[in-house]
Amino acid sequence: MPWKRLCSGAVGLRLSVAFDTVDYSILCRQLQLSFKLDVPVLAWFHSYLHGRAAQCVLRGPFMSSSVQLVCGVSESQGSVLGHVLFIAVYIVQILSH
Repeated sequence: MPWKRLCSGAVGLRLSVAFDTVDYSILCRQLQLSFKLDVPVLAWFHSYLHGRAAQCVLRGPFMSSSVQLVCGVSESQGSVLGHVLFIAVYIVQILSH
C-alpha cells in the first residue's frame, strides 16, 4: 500500500508579544484618545512606564550594563498591567471596528 505524504501544521499567534514593541508615548496617547483619561491618570501611567531599565544578570559575577527601556510592557515583569493595557488598547479597538 503506498503511503501518502501528508503535511499538517499549526500557527499560533501571541499578539501580546507584539505589545512589547509599543513606544510608551504612543501608548499613553492611545489611552488618552480611546478612554478619555484625565491628566492625573495619564500622569500615573507615564510615571509607571517611563524611567524603566533592564539588566541581564547571570549566575556568578556576570552582569550587563543597565539599559533604559523606551517601549514594551512585558509579561515577564510580573505585573498584570501589561495584560490590562493590551486588552484595553488592542482588543477594545478590534471590537469597536
